[in-house]
Amino acid sequence: VEPPTAAAALFYAAKSMSAKVGFAPGIRIGTFLPMREQSGALSGASWLSAIIGIAAMILAFWVCRCFLTRRPPFGWVILPEYADDFAITGRSRETVTKCGDYRLPDVVVPVNSNALMCAGRVYRWALVFERLNHRRPEAQFGIQGEEFELPWRLVTTTRCARSRDQQGIWYPRPGGSMEIKERDIVHLELDFRPHFGCLYMAVNDGHFEVVFDDIPTQSPVMAVVLLGGDGSSVRVRAASRGASSDDSGTPEDWQVAVQASGRHPRQP
Repeated sequence: VEPPTAAAALFYAAKSMSAKVGFAPGIRIGTFLPMREQSGALSGASWLSAIIGIAAMILAFWVCRCFLTRRPPFGWVILPEYADDFAITGRSRETVTKCGDYRLPDVVVPVNSNALMCAGRVYRWALVFERLNHRRPEAQFGIQGEEFELPWRLVTTTRCARSRDQQGIWYPRPGGSMEIKERDIVHLELDFRPHFGCLYMAVNDGHFEVVFDDIPTQSPVMAVVLLGGDGSSVRVRAASRGASSDDSGTPEDWQVAVQASGRHPRQP
């Protein structure tokens, strides 16, 4: 059912219900005030009709919102050996939360997507950093090869420094350090069509910048986040904007990516 149809059906159902019990529709759209009788007093029937009408509109709004809200492009999956370190929640497994500090203070643990991004397409997604541990605030995000193979392209939340494949070697952000804080939204776009893929990033309403322009396209890659501090939480959501005007990065592209990985969002 299309959203307008659902809303109309609910409205007319409420109107029909009012008529069946003998009440006249008592809501003027735009005022939300019950119609007064000629005597100027409000009858019990008018109040009940008003309540039914308002409830119908609230329910219609909720149904439309559910229909129009885009599902996350992918869900998170973890390795069995790290099952006790994370909690993955949400209908589409879109939120991952670190449970307890990781035993090594300078180590963050990877959690990857259930979708494989293959050459020839543009992929867009957004990460909402719901919470960051104040004692261990650093998290990392980016892309990695399947089964934790290369390439690795990572960005830190503390400075937006970047790392290419080599663990422990970080390069500063060309425009200067930038911290990603709680509730910030990071918009990401991977243009995986050229011989070397490009990863773009924008924080909140900021401009997109090129983070990496040297990603090999010979093998698929996956989105990844790395968390170490207790309670740090990241939610993936559908992208609301991209670095280019290209119409790729559609839900159909992500559906192909999920099918390529062979892992459904609801599976651990």
